[in-house]
Amino acid sequence: MDKDELKQVQVERYLDGLMTEAEIAAFEQQLQGSDTLREALEEERMVRDAMQRLREQELRAKLLQWRQNAPEPTPSPEVPTKKRFGWRFWLVLVTAVFLLIWAYRVMNDPARGAGGQKTPKHDFPDSSQIKIVPPTVFREEPVHSPPLQKKQTDPLLQRLASVQELIQSKLGLIKPQPIAKRTITTTANPDSLSTETLAATALEIGDFNKALQYIAQLDASKPDVRYMKAHALFGTKQYAKAAEDFRALVNSTHYGADARWNIVMCYFAQYPEGQEDYRREIEQMLQGSSKKLQKKAKAWQEQVQRSIPTK
Repeated sequence: MDKDELKQVQVERYLDGLMTEAEIAAFEQQLQGSDTLREALEEERMVRDAMQRLREQELRAKLLQWRQNAPEPTPSPEVPTKKRFGWRFWLVLVTAVFLLIWAYRVMNDPARGAGGQKTPKHDFPDSSQIKIVPPTVFREEPVHSPPLQKKQTDPLLQRLASVQELIQSKLGLIKPQPIAKRTITTTANPDSLSTETLAATALEIGDFNKALQYIAQLDASKPDVRYMKAHALFGTKQYAKAAEDFRALVNSTHYGADARWNIVMCYFAQYPEGQEDYRREIEQMLQGSSKKLQKKAKAWQEQVQRSIPTK
């Protein structure tokens, strides 16, 4: 790698936030004494801004094309109007009137008591025939119902439900990075750029199956395409395959740090399988040299302990 390529890599890592604190301090010190390095930094920023505007224009053009080609809504067939009142309506109305008249007459019949029931006639027996029954004490035995048993829930099922809920809520942790600027600059086929834009758009709206269809038309050896593919596989719950693609990007300049963290998410999502690999990756991050990954791993462990039951 010659000096120009080394400067370019340093500039890209600086803008992507992949440098450690010591590397950032050394790089900024080099900027003060090197005009060419400052020019390279400014050129890289200009290129990134230009490519961002290009992607936005491509996306706006595609959305406009979709709107213009959208099928016109078909008018709903008119339902013939019916007559407002038919013979059935009048039949029901007359029947209801007769029923109300009949009920009114029954309720006001003098031969019936209150509530429309006939007044019963009581034949009281002669006083000589009345027998006095001594009172008896009735004792009602208490009925002991068995105590309600609490519904037993399998602890493993509780942890599985908590893991799935946490993964669904944190699915946004794995987001596709912007398409690599150098790759777009060297792309000769404009259709390939459109397909990458469509794939990135599908990932942003969460349509992972559609994103996989677009990604299948691209060159899978490119880092940015492989990163988008891994993200789409994670979204379709193909965690093992996603981990393989993320593993291939660990040494990438643009995606190295994100790929390492996403591997941890892939192992965690396979609970209860893959937990040994998950703990190993977390320990490596906590003991690694990247302060950013250390802080992220520690915060994640605390959130897992709060969200998932241990028993």
